[in-house]
Amino acid sequence: MDYIDKQFAKRGYKLVRQNEYGAYYERKDNKFNYTSELDIIAKANGKHLIQCYDAQVVYGHPEKDSNNYRVMNEVDGIDASLSFWIWLKFHQLKHKYKWDKVKKHD
Repeated sequence: MDYIDKQFAKRGYKLVRQNEYGAYYERKDNKFNYTSELDIIAKANGKHLIQCYDAQVVYGHPEKDSNNYRVMNEVDGIDASLSFWIWLKFHQLKHKYKWDKVKKHD
């Protein structure tokens, strides 16, 4: 575990996996009984993402006269003290996996 991941761990986020597509963290919230997932994700178009959400998928009701279910994840906030470490982790991943060299699609 590197220094940046230790800072995530101090704030309750455990590194689940890391690869050329990004880094994925989880934090269990026992008070509200849910798992927060924080993802730093590379995209081919260069517009990389940072997402934080409740890991449990919530299913909505099917639309009228349809068998299609709407699926959504509930958004979770990010503590301000984590912002700097997310930025550093992003740049670490960008350098390690050469995200600037990712082939961009139109």
